[in-house]
Amino acid sequence: MSQHHSAQDATGDGLDVPFDIHSLRALRSAVAAEAHKHSIHPTQLHALLIITSELASNAITHGGGNGRLRLWRHDCALHCQVLDNGPGMSDTAAGTRGPPDTTDRGRGLWIVRQLTTDLTFGQGLDDAGTVITATVPISPDTDARRSDS
Repeated sequence: MSQHHSAQDATGDGLDVPFDIHSLRALRSAVAAEAHKHSIHPTQLHALLIITSELASNAITHGGGNGRLRLWRHDCALHCQVLDNGPGMSDTAAGTRGPPDTTDRGRGLWIVRQLTTDLTFGQGLDDAGTVITATVPISPDTDARRSDS
């Protein structure tokens, strides 16, 4: 089943940026800046940056060399969605088990699943590519809010 969401669906704003291997650092900076707008706890920001890096790296490696990242807040969660133009992904159970200790690869989706409350897979427009959306519950960073007062 195809799922199409945009950052604007939930809040009217958010982050929506293309990326490739050369823009991963800028992508992480843009995600951090967007997350800071929501005063999330540093631990949650760290998790979000790991999720962003893993999903973007997978899109580059397996999804055609580039992709698009969308990040938006809905209720008490940030949703990080990565879209690519690769061949698609049929194994929606990917990452439900950790890879064998004998391999150096294949941990990305497993790591993402450990840091999210929900991970959904879909197909892109015209059934091309993959759309993966990770949901990260957030709670405001009370220390950050106190220092703003």
